[in-house]
Amino acid sequence: GVVVSEYYNKELLCLKSVLWHESRGEPEEGIRAVMSVIYNRKKAKGYPNTFCGVILQDKQFSAFNEDKSLATKPLKPTRELDKEAYRKVSSVAQEAVQGAFTPVLDEDVLHYAKTSVRNHWTRKFERVKVIHQHVFYKEI
Repeated sequence: GVVVSEYYNKELLCLKSVLWHESRGEPEEGIRAVMSVIYNRKKAKGYPNTFCGVILQDKQFSAFNEDKSLATKPLKPTRELDKEAYRKVSSVAQEAVQGAFTPVLDEDVLHYAKTSVRNHWTRKFERVKVIHQHVFYKEI
C-alpha cells in the first residue's frame, strides 16, 4: 500500500544519504561496515527502531549535524566516479530496507569514526576493525 511504500522510500533515502555522505570513498567492505553499525543500532536497545531514526539522532552522523534535511534530499551525482559510488551505496541501502542485508560486523559494534578522528569518546571503546579510512568500535 501507499503507507508501506512511503515508509520504505523514506528509509531508503535516509540510508542512501548517510552511506553516501559517510562512506562513498570506501571499498564495498567499508560501505557494508558502516551499514552494519546502523543496522546494529536499529536492533540494539536504547536506539530508535528505524533506519531514519538512528541516522537522525543528534550528533551521531556528522553529515547531518548541521542540516538534518540532507538525510531526505535525493542525491544527484554527476561525475562518473560519483555515479559508481552511488550505485554501490544504493545497492547496500536497498538490501537493508528489503531485509536482505547481512552485517559484516558483530552486533555489538555500534560505533565508528574516521581514522583521523581522536575524540574523547573513542577512548571509551575497544577497536574492533579498521577498514580503509574508518575505525569500528564496540563498548568495553
